[in-house]
Amino acid sequence: MNISFYEVGDQEAKFLNDALVGHRNYFYPEKLSEESLVETDTEILSVFVGSINKKKVLEKLPNLKYIAVR
Repeated sequence: MNISFYEVGDQEAKFLNDALVGHRNYFYPEKLSEESLVETDTEILSVFVGSINKKKVLEKLPNLKYIAVR
């Protein structure tokens, strides 16, 4: 699966990457927005509460199956 994590620090990214072997993991330090959206093949999106505030962002993720809020 393609998993995108937003608002992630280096240590958290390393931990998650080691734990989620076999998936394509993408890590971004910034908050999710239209401008920061890079990986549009994302199937799982992991963000902090309040990161998703625009319908336009979600519309750009046609393969999205799950949103995990941290």
